Amino acid sequence: MVRRLNGATMKLRGQFVLVSIALSALSMGQAPYALEMQRRSAPASASVRQTNSPEVSETIQLLSRFDVQKDLAITAEEYSQLSTIASRLSGQLVSEDSVRTSVAAVLTAAQAKRLTELLVQSMGYGSLALADVREKLNLTDTQQSRISDTITQYDNAKRLLRSSAASTQAATQALSSLKLQANELLAKVLTADQDKALRALAGKALGS
Repeated sequence: MVRRLNGATMKLRGQFVLVSIALSALSMGQAPYALEMQRRSAPASASVRQTNSPEVSETIQLLSRFDVQKDLAITAEEYSQLSTIASRLSGQLVSEDSVRTSVAAVLTAAQAKRLTELLVQSMGYGSLALADVREKLNLTDTQQSRISDTITQYDNAKRLLRSSAASTQAATQALSSLKLQANELLAKVLTADQDKALRALAGKALGS
């Protein structure tokens, strides 16, 4: 029993060390290289797994939700086609273009536009990772660079956390803190007018 408790304690300590690394990496604005060097010094069980981009993950998750399907007025035929796409993409690394093309072939123009609004709602300032959103906000080169750097650092830190403690309360809380910090950093990049424009791109609230 003592050995089991000691093992659990050591594992929990390791998780909090990785949480600290990830949060520090984002708040201090460390480059991906620095984060990678810290990852290499972490326990082998904490190796970073490759994951799909936020746009791909959010798109797949949203389209699988009943309330989103209802909001989009998805037909039985569209549902069948989207289910096939989701099954085909499940567990695979896919590009944004691949997902956009597949989904666009099923949805109407109005549904696709609404899906983008729901993506902005779901992702918040993280939707600045979407090329369409960036284009509509008329971002400067400097803003584009700052946004890209922040999102890259956030994604790296998030993967590190998820690979270290997949379903623990500590990891869940740390991911929430990480997302909050990323949103705060991204919000500071936008002007007041751009921030207002981003909110407008979210459209009406889901379920309203």
